[in-house]
Amino acid sequence: MAPLTYNWCEGGRSPTRQARISPLRPRVTCSDPAASSKRSTSSCDKRRHHALRAESHKSNRQTANSASVSAPPTSPSQTNNTATTSDDATNAPSAAAAAAAAALDLTTTTTTTATATTTTTTQQQVKSTWTRVKSRAPTLSLTSGAVACVVYPDGVLELSDGRASERRPRVHLSLGANALAHDPVRWNANDNKIVVEWVCGSTLEVTRPPNHEDAAVSEKDWWLRGRKNAVLVNFRVPSTAEPVPSPDFQPYPDEGPHAPRAAEVSVELDQGGSWYGGAHLMRQHWPLEEGRWEVGPHLPFDNGPHGIGMLVGCHWVSSHGVCVAVDPESRGLHAGLNAPLRSRPGRAVPGSTLDGYRGGREEDPWPRRAWGVGVQNCGRPLLPLGDIAQDAGDRMLRLQSRLGWEDDGVVHPWCRVAPRDDDGTASLRVCLSVSPDVREATTSALAPMPRPGRSPPDKIVQHPIWCTWARDHSGVTQDSVMTYARQIAERGLPRSAMEIDDRWQQRYGDIHFCPSKFPTAKEMVDELHDLGFKVTLWVTPFAEAASETYREGAALGYYVTSHSATPASEEFELGISLPGTALKFAVDLFQNLENGMFRWWGTQPVAALDLTNPKAVRWFLAKLRKLQEETGVDGFKFDAGEPCFLPSRANTHAELAHPAEYTRLWVTEVARHFEWAEVRCGWPGTSGTHLLTRMGDKDSMWGIGNGLRALVPQLLTAGVLGYPFCLPDMVGGNCYWGQSPSEELMVRWAQTSSLMPAVQFSLPPWRVSERAAGLCAESLAIRGRFAREIARIAKDSAVSLEPMCRPMWWLDPHDTSSFSVNDQYSLGNDVVVAPVVERGAKSRSVYLPHGFWRELPTWECRVGDDRCVESPLVVHEGRQTFQVDAPLAKLPVFVRVGSRVEAELGLTSAAAMRGN
Repeated sequence: MAPLTYNWCEGGRSPTRQARISPLRPRVTCSDPAASSKRSTSSCDKRRHHALRAESHKSNRQTANSASVSAPPTSPSQTNNTATTSDDATNAPSAAAAAAAAALDLTTTTTTTATATTTTTTQQQVKSTWTRVKSRAPTLSLTSGAVACVVYPDGVLELSDGRASERRPRVHLSLGANALAHDPVRWNANDNKIVVEWVCGSTLEVTRPPNHEDAAVSEKDWWLRGRKNAVLVNFRVPSTAEPVPSPDFQPYPDEGPHAPRAAEVSVELDQGGSWYGGAHLMRQHWPLEEGRWEVGPHLPFDNGPHGIGMLVGCHWVSSHGVCVAVDPESRGLHAGLNAPLRSRPGRAVPGSTLDGYRGGREEDPWPRRAWGVGVQNCGRPLLPLGDIAQDAGDRMLRLQSRLGWEDDGVVHPWCRVAPRDDDGTASLRVCLSVSPDVREATTSALAPMPRPGRSPPDKIVQHPIWCTWARDHSGVTQDSVMTYARQIAERGLPRSAMEIDDRWQQRYGDIHFCPSKFPTAKEMVDELHDLGFKVTLWVTPFAEAASETYREGAALGYYVTSHSATPASEEFELGISLPGTALKFAVDLFQNLENGMFRWWGTQPVAALDLTNPKAVRWFLAKLRKLQEETGVDGFKFDAGEPCFLPSRANTHAELAHPAEYTRLWVTEVARHFEWAEVRCGWPGTSGTHLLTRMGDKDSMWGIGNGLRALVPQLLTAGVLGYPFCLPDMVGGNCYWGQSPSEELMVRWAQTSSLMPAVQFSLPPWRVSERAAGLCAESLAIRGRFAREIARIAKDSAVSLEPMCRPMWWLDPHDTSSFSVNDQYSLGNDVVVAPVVERGAKSRSVYLPHGFWRELPTWECRVGDDRCVESPLVVHEGRQTFQVDAPLAKLPVFVRVGSRVEAELGLTSAAAMRGN
């Protein structure tokens, strides 16, 4: 284990959790008395005593880790044969240490001491036992399949599967100084469970996950089914426990009574290698540790307060085969990975900056940040932060269950909402498993998740969707739709659906066409069908007060209301952080919004459909089906669904088990009923649908900050999270804020998307240039060559939940060079796509997995010349990096030699390509 750093009394602060992994040598210091006048001498002595005690534990643990490591025993009896069989009995740590030695093959040292006199308290028994085993730290252990979990008294857990010790995941529990300065008051294990309790009242239970074949497994444990070689960690912290300082939330223990209590389980990143999964982010780093993901609410957001997006999962996997999964219904769930070391008020380091959020002087606090919904966040910097050279981050994956959503550094729509069942205890359940490699770790993570069973319609995965949004925005009309459709048909472009976006209704929430903009809607739909389009419409769960739908539904109690009006003083406090937000709150107060109304990305206040009310859902579905019957539309684009789009102190028909329950209901109870449909949000439990899951709206720009560069990392992340049918956002971006893609950006975007699970155009390429139109058509022609393979892989993924488009390590999981490749993807196992995503690049480096790969030939035709020159057939050997020419007209694609795809494309014969 890396050396610990203790600096208990400097500035009157407690140590932060990142001190556990500091490379500095341990030190115990007290600051100048004048600088720490708030602390008593006894307090400092206690902290010094704790530091020395923890250092002793650390040294003992290092001694144990330096011993040889063998595979764990194959049965629990080999490990725990000295433990008592009663959960309530107290085991001497000497016996537990012997058990851990058996599990990890540690050499023991005989110590001659007199048997301690039986004491009246568990704490005294443990203390006397520790006196007898000074040669090493006392431990408890539990085996689960091929994995052994060892627990130390200071809240550190280690997992072993018999491999090298440096690949053993090391896990930390959040324990305050008082808990660490005393012995546990409960310390026991048997063949099935480890139980530890500390003086602060915090408790730890380590068990095996329930057998997936056990019919008695409760519904709330669905996320544990099918997990092998895993242990379940249940960490509970009562409200009476001392708050534990962390780099990601305030205040510290001596800063008042309002410190947030949290049960935190954190995993050292470096022990696991490279990390993937978690959620879609506004800046999608791949692997995740290349960014600094600040700890924040783990919920689907429209640009959340720490960069979290609409598709959110609850598992992370590592290149060393580690899988960390957290209970999706954890109370006040917060998460972050490699959080900035300077991320909260007063944490600034001299000379540091954080994208304009704070100054560089240590005494300058970072002001509270206000985070609203939708367009309110458009001016916020995109997170998570990058530039790990400036701030390497805390090198931890942090999972927290808090007593509330309150955060002292950020205000957001849920920060004033208390979680349900307020029993005063933060409880976090985390499943930890170790697999031979990252691919098996991912399949283990996906094992409990529901399968779709069927794929989207073949036509929608083989041919592009054409959407009206970037072309017309809210100015769409029947005439503009038909002009667009005829242009597509006249150019002979492939097509699956015409998606009529915002706003085809007269008022938001109305489920009928605006008669002035779409005077003959049914005739329009019929003509679109004749042109080869299916027709889908944009819908949301929102309705403005003037709409017919709201008036009818509100009278029936079908829309979410608020428990109470928000006090003006509270609104001002929330809004004052940013002038634009303050103005919004002021306008809302002046307008005296109706109960349940809130602002979204539009300017009109709206109410949200109460998805917890089955009658409201049936009523809404009936209206959508009636519209289909009257006009012939084929399906819907289901936008929104994130819990951030709910009124303050939302009052629903049935209490939300978790804010993200709203997302689950939108996907599983509404959208899944339609064959032609897409959603943009997801949460554990929503993977079992045939729906396309769209990436969030992208800006018309190049970078990883929500531009073209983010497409491949988000695609790969969606696959790791269990969403194989990922729809990239529209080619060229959304043209927001006066943006317009250049010819180069438009073409490279089309190429990047061309072999993803689906493709969506909106801005007509011919609006950019005729050359862009021609090259975008060529990218669609490439997709046409692979159309059968795309449909075949989609059907396989519907059963297995394996990604359609896969990271390089999926094809070669033991190849360490593949772990950081973030701008390539594979279609299935036999096609590698290496698009150009850097502005101005005419070539790029390519890394191919194990095997031999044939480069897809391209044709170079000169204007005014009937002759076309075909590039030669080139074969590359895998597991090496090479440079490939990639002019604007070329998308580098590689097909595995000897595969079915190679034969179907006829790539073994250059002449066969001339017919395509």
